[in-house]
Amino acid sequence: MMKSLRSALRGRTARFWRVVALVGGLGALAMVPTAWLERLPSVCLYWNLFGVHCPGCGMTRAFSALLHGEWGQALLYNKLVVVAFPAIIGVLVHDAARWAQSRHQAPKT
Repeated sequence: MMKSLRSALRGRTARFWRVVALVGGLGALAMVPTAWLERLPSVCLYWNLFGVHCPGCGMTRAFSALLHGEWGQALLYNKLVVVAFPAIIGVLVHDAARWAQSRHQAPKT
């Protein structure tokens, strides 16, 4: 049972759900104003425990600003957005292409 679950999570099903999660997450960030995100309390465990910003602090706001076309503001929130956002888009495109390609292949018997 566990082996079949692992293989399903690595294959076509996993790609589909990663695409759904990424599109859903980016879509939600695109709909929510960045100013609204600024008013929320921090959920960063590192910040809440130690009072120091981690490398990912501000990334959610940076993605939101980027999706709203506020490039400069995104860089102010977190400069790593120039690496993280293209990586996320790359994973999205790769998984979507691989999933679409696997739909047209005959099942293995």
